[in-house]
Amino acid sequence: EKTADNLRKQRIEALSGAAESATAQFQYKRALAHYQSAAALTDGEKDITEWAGIQNDIGWLLHLDRRHAEQEALMRRVVEACAMAGKAEDHVALAAHNLWAFALDFTGRHSEAETEYRSLLSTHTHRLGPDHPSVLSLRHNLANAMDQQGKHAEAEKEHRAVLAIRERVLGYEN
Repeated sequence: EKTADNLRKQRIEALSGAAESATAQFQYKRALAHYQSAAALTDGEKDITEWAGIQNDIGWLLHLDRRHAEQEALMRRVVEACAMAGKAEDHVALAAHNLWAFALDFTGRHSEAETEYRSLLSTHTHRLGPDHPSVLSLRHNLANAMDQQGKHAEAEKEHRAVLAIRERVLGYEN
């Protein structure tokens, strides 16, 4: 059984690699087929992290292909499945949550995106610290969501705060 599972994992790895190569060539339909084949080899009930990781790859591909409504629905399901499995704060679940917020923003649901970005920001700041690049990226996305809602002053303040941290951490030239 261990050999069969190793072979399955190697197939997933190869299919994911093929999908990444197809994506690099902007062959999104072919990439999606590879990811879907990899996803068929996973089981969210046996290994939620493995399953969610492939779903995240599909979600990012849908974003690249500008299929944001599909991305939003998929990522919402992944976030919900991870929560049901007690893995809501697992790194793969947090990545799915971020992709979901991103999709909400791209589908014009900026208020919902803001709520999700704030939730993620709280978790990421606690885990990674306020100066971590992932935290700063979330703050940037949060500011964009606020800006899209007409909260321009608040968005500007957030963008400037992110810039100040980046300049302090990386230096003014970077």
